Amino acid sequence: NPFEKLSIYTKDEMNRATAAIYPYPHVYVTAATAFKQLQTNNKNQSVLISGESGAGKTETTKKVLSYLATVTSTNNADNDEPGLEEKILQSNPLLEALGNAKTLRNDNSSRFGKWMKISLTNTYQINQCEIINYLLEKSRIVTQNENERNYHIFYLILASNDSTYSNRYQLKHPSTYHYLNQSRCYIIDNVDDKDEYDSLLKAMHILDLKDDSLTRVFDIIMTVLNLGNIMFDSYNNSDDSCIDKTSQEVLMLCSRLLGVEPAILNHSLTEMVKQMGRSSLVSIKLSVSQATETRDGLAKLFYSYLFDY
Repeated sequence: NPFEKLSIYTKDEMNRATAAIYPYPHVYVTAATAFKQLQTNNKNQSVLISGESGAGKTETTKKVLSYLATVTSTNNADNDEPGLEEKILQSNPLLEALGNAKTLRNDNSSRFGKWMKISLTNTYQINQCEIINYLLEKSRIVTQNENERNYHIFYLILASNDSTYSNRYQLKHPSTYHYLNQSRCYIIDNVDDKDEYDSLLKAMHILDLKDDSLTRVFDIIMTVLNLGNIMFDSYNNSDDSCIDKTSQEVLMLCSRLLGVEPAILNHSLTEMVKQMGRSSLVSIKLSVSQATETRDGLAKLFYSYLFDY
């Protein structure tokens, strides 16, 4: 049950699973069996974790990684630098922040598939980890069902109380953002988004993401969030669209974070360029509904590229 912490995932339980001659139902035993088979037969091993929403896939994955990181650890106790095993474990808070969300059935539901390939040396020590993500739920970026949330990362940044980011991104309450307020759900019971933000920041530093890299990542995330607040109106009562006057400040903010001129972003949202013939390019004005779809498509594109990165 992922909603209740059980005292069956201790170091003693790891030792018991490692020493077990006969298998018994425990995730550590599954991980230990795979590791022993790798050592004995020198053949690649796979652990498949599946189940319906809320079954505990995310938590089970973390337990398997925790076991493997412990039994293969090479980190010197006298060395303050985090080892590769620790970095693999700390990838989870980052992936969960970007790819998990509150749903009606699960407060920390993974909205993507994940394949992790862990490579070991001849002495069975981890030397590489490759994470391939697929099928991210992009629609959640722009709309959610009632009483569900967008991806955790948006709420964590808004709850950060970081003066630097507060000024840079003009942080407001989640209810003021179109991409967050449609579901009317902003908090998760018994979860402190500020504490989760601190844990995320720690994990990102362990993963060697420097401050300038963090800023670039957050710039994209906050661009996505603010894009949803750019609204459109009809231009001179025609079918053509233009950015609403009340959205000009948001347009300036998104342009600054993207490093482009406001006119370029404006053009990208309200016009479409088509090739006519072999060489002629024609700019076509979009309707309000088309511009809204373009805005949402751009937000999903930015976020999915960042997630893959």
